[in-house]
Amino acid sequence: DLIKEYNSIREAAEQLNGTINNLYTALSRNSIAYNYQWSYLKLDKLEPYTNNSIPVIAFSIDTGERI
Repeated sequence: DLIKEYNSIREAAEQLNGTINNLYTALSRNSIAYNYQWSYLKLDKLEPYTNNSIPVIAFSIDTGERI
């Protein structure tokens, strides 16, 4: 759901204490920055964000336990 609109990327970055570069990246990839999904277009709803990353499991070198 639409939470907030900003007049510019600069305004959004300043209000979120973030960086303009992080928002540009999120907007260009329709992805997440600062725990929000971003879009240049005003939409009432965005398609749910799907991250195409591959899960990684880490194991302790010392004990072999899953971390």
